[in-house]
Amino acid sequence: MSPGGKTAIKWLGARPARHSRAFSHLSRIAVLRVSVACVLVLGACDGRTRQSPPVRAPSRAADAGARRIRKPARDGDAATALVRAYVARDAGGARLSYDAWSSSVVTWPEEPGWDIVTVARSTAVRPLPAVGDTARVEVVYADAGIVEPLDGMRYQFSAQDSTERQVFKLVRQAGAWKIADPQVEPHISPATAVQRYGSVLEPPSLAALTQLSTQR
Repeated sequence: MSPGGKTAIKWLGARPARHSRAFSHLSRIAVLRVSVACVLVLGACDGRTRQSPPVRAPSRAADAGARRIRKPARDGDAATALVRAYVARDAGGARLSYDAWSSSVVTWPEEPGWDIVTVARSTAVRPLPAVGDTARVEVVYADAGIVEPLDGMRYQFSAQDSTERQVFKLVRQAGAWKIADPQVEPHISPATAVQRYGSVLEPPSLAALTQLSTQR
C-alpha cells in the first residue's frame, strides 16, 4: 500500500483511543456536575428543615378561650333580649293598636284597650337571677307622666315625674321564652306621644310633650 494508505490505517487505528479518552473525560465531568447538584439540593432541603419552627400544642388558656367563643348564648341572655325588644316596640307605639309580634311573645290571649298610657323618657333593662324555670328581667322606666282622655275627642298630658320598676317574668312555651307577667299599660316615648296624639291633645299638653321629645 502507498505510504498515504499506511498513514490512513494508522490514523484510523489511533482514533478510537482518543475518542475513548474524550468520552471518559466527559463522563467524569457529568458525574462531578451531578454530585455538585445533589450536594446543593440536599443543603437547601436541610436548611429549610432547620428553619421550620416547631409545632406546638395549643395552651390550656388558648383552648379555654376557644371554648368560650364557641359557647352558645345562655337562656337568660335570650330572655333579656326578648324583653328589650318588647319594651322598644312598646316605646314606639306598637301596643297602641294590634301588633302581631308583641302578641306572639306574651302568654295572655289579647291586649286590652288602654284608655291611659304612660309617657317614659327612657328605659333600662337588666336581667335578674332566675327562679326555677322562670327567667326574670327588670325594666326601669323614667316616667314623665300620662296621656289620658278628657272626653271622647280630646286628650291631655299630665306631668308626673317618677321612677317605675317592673319585673318581667318569662316562661318557656314550645321551646321559646314568653312574657307571663306583668301586663302593664303601654309605655311610649314623648316623640311617639306627639306623633300619635298630637292632633287630639290640648295645646298646653302638646307643647309640653313636644319639649320633652327634644330633650336627650
